[in-house]
Amino acid sequence: MSDHRTMVLLAAVVGFSTSSVDACVVHQGGSAGVQEAVLDAPSRLPQRTRETLKNTALNAGIFRQPPVYRAPSAPTSQAVSLRDRLSASRSLSKLLITSLPSFMAYDRALLLPTVNADGVVYGSTRLRLEIDGTFSVVNSPMIEQGQPLTAANYRDGSLVLSSMMFEGRRYTNVTLQLNAVGRFELVAAHEPLPVAATSYENAKAVRIPDPNFPRPTAVGIVPTLESSQHPWFQGGSGGFADFFQDGTFAAVAQLTMWRSAADVGRLPQNAPGKIYFMRRDAQGRWVDDTARLLSDTTGCISPRKAVIADFNGDRKPDVFYACHGFDGEPNIPDRPPYGDHQRLLLSRVDGRYENITLPFVGYGHGASAADLTGDGLPDVVVTNTSCQTTEPYCNPEAATNGIPYVLINEGGGRFRLDLSRLPKAVDNRFENLQYNGIYGVELIDWRENGKPDLFIGAVPESVARGCTACTKNGVMINDGEGYFGRAPMIEFPTFRSESGDYYGGSLDFVLLDGRVYFHHETPGSSTPRMAMRRIDPTTWTVTTVLERSGRFSDNAIWPVWLYPTSDGRIRSREVNCDYPIHPESSCGFNVSVTP
Repeated sequence: MSDHRTMVLLAAVVGFSTSSVDACVVHQGGSAGVQEAVLDAPSRLPQRTRETLKNTALNAGIFRQPPVYRAPSAPTSQAVSLRDRLSASRSLSKLLITSLPSFMAYDRALLLPTVNADGVVYGSTRLRLEIDGTFSVVNSPMIEQGQPLTAANYRDGSLVLSSMMFEGRRYTNVTLQLNAVGRFELVAAHEPLPVAATSYENAKAVRIPDPNFPRPTAVGIVPTLESSQHPWFQGGSGGFADFFQDGTFAAVAQLTMWRSAADVGRLPQNAPGKIYFMRRDAQGRWVDDTARLLSDTTGCISPRKAVIADFNGDRKPDVFYACHGFDGEPNIPDRPPYGDHQRLLLSRVDGRYENITLPFVGYGHGASAADLTGDGLPDVVVTNTSCQTTEPYCNPEAATNGIPYVLINEGGGRFRLDLSRLPKAVDNRFENLQYNGIYGVELIDWRENGKPDLFIGAVPESVARGCTACTKNGVMINDGEGYFGRAPMIEFPTFRSESGDYYGGSLDFVLLDGRVYFHHETPGSSTPRMAMRRIDPTTWTVTTVLERSGRFSDNAIWPVWLYPTSDGRIRSREVNCDYPIHPESSCGFNVSVTP
């Protein structure tokens, strides 16, 4: 090899220029004299520089043995479809890897940067799309070995692009494998499920056979001493979305670990819960795969509601947790204060999640997310039901004095507190130290104009009993700019059961065929009763759809969440039902609501 070629190799190794070395030099190794010249060069450099060059060269493939060529895996149907679309395109300029810096696509070639662990681009690999749909290596692969890159991984003959778009369609975990002649073949690609604009849509658009969480033991989670009092996933602690970006629904949920009166001296006061990510295996069984997505599994003390939306604009589902802290019996001698930090699981470029403790403390019994400012990022409405700073059992760090608030999304996991968007009439004021206020909120775009209204679940039974500072169930109309206090709240009627008991706050809302439904129960009644009501948004009239008495088979007084079905029905999700809900089952309900 000439001295010129040796200098090009060294320049490629130290990163002074992008590699222009022919692929055969890397894969075939060249002559013995060339190898000696290249290997001897670092020995004349200082030790620190030598180590840097050695690591860079190994990662770049300069000093590695030729890759082992083998028959690639059988391509998936989505990979075949993408390959055909790529092959038919005259130019790949419409292909964008959204999370890979310095990536370029032009004509029928891809330029993939090699990225250090600190994000610095030090070289590139050019792949050319051949007529048969494979990619040939035009220059030496400068692709980091053995460590996750920003968005591309190369190891043992496989190149994985974590995220890419082509002609308006997004693909994840796009995998190319070297074949017997040294070309990359496209063998896998996934089109992830889309993330809707509002948390309501992300919760209610789930289309899976059973919307209940599995028992922890069914996914291999052995209850510990701390979790033995709560052997199931908290009903509001999770939801379903394409967290693994493989085109299927996965689940996130929490096991709670705070103590009850029976746990005095055995468990911590305000022990945080633990977060789990689960997916279905090839046989359709739920499995725990938390380690693949999350390192810090610290959860809320009491996770009341998981709000799923794309909070950082990367088209992946994120999770905002409304947390309210201790929720145990009042007879614990050293009862801790109410309130907890709200929490955010934010997706990262590498496909994992960052667990962020937000600086907003309160009794977050409910929350809902939608874009209120028009910047494309979902904002969050959060309740603070029983956390007045003057109340002895409230955390003194509470974000507000018992008032629901809006968190304006500033991107990157940052939020700004905004108290101007909700009317003071929604103030969770106290009467004789009893917390009477807003427990549930839901932003529902029933007009389909991008301006969701805010549906409220409160304490109408307290209003009926004379509490003038309390709030009824109702709806606050969006003024078109994300403010809800410029018109009086529309209050829903107060209902009583046949036994004379008042029905309480709306537990959940669901939109079906242009009408909004909610269910509620008779709090404190000796004979539990539950009812479902239908709201006609054109007139705001409320009618009764279903009433039943008694507990469900899991001893629950009411089902937790509602889901619309594709056949015009509404079904419920239970806290600890571990089997599908059928019309004849008493564990939840499945009811036709067609008028």
